[in-house]
Amino acid sequence: MSIISNMHSEPWRPLSRSEAKILGNYFHMMADAIKNYSKPFGASIFENLVQALTASCLKFYPSEWVADNTVRLQDISNNFIKLAGENFEQERELSFYADKLCITPKYLSDVIVKVTGKNAMKWLEEYTMEKARNLLVNSSESISSISRRLNFYTPSDFCKYFKKASGTTPLQFRKSSR
Repeated sequence: MSIISNMHSEPWRPLSRSEAKILGNYFHMMADAIKNYSKPFGASIFENLVQALTASCLKFYPSEWVADNTVRLQDISNNFIKLAGENFEQERELSFYADKLCITPKYLSDVIVKVTGKNAMKWLEEYTMEKARNLLVNSSESISSISRRLNFYTPSDFCKYFKKASGTTPLQFRKSSR
């Protein structure tokens, strides 16, 4: 169960004087940030204060509530892997997948490493390389055509990508696999 579910079942709890003072200080700083919103960094300061306030609120709840986010992380990971499998031919930018999942690329990357043990770009590379190898072995498409199909800017970019990932060029791979 996520912390949100737990908070839903216990939407409020009494605060000690020191906890209330900490939260009050955040609200005062946020009010100051709003007054200076049009000045440089005002919006950034406000956004960061909201994040800090949220993090501070989490410490007021039992630690098992906060720690129990493995289901959410697994959901993010599963959704990324599914999206990657559906879109890798057209999209190899992490920001695309992060936008689809409504999270930041950094957070997505951290979650994928934590859950799967390998980074998100490695997942995309593996999907791309599997498809490229399959096309090189099981089709007579030209390398240029495969390059376009996998959305590389040029055949040269595809060849560099393939060689970096596999240690061999697409043509060498095709010849050795037949």
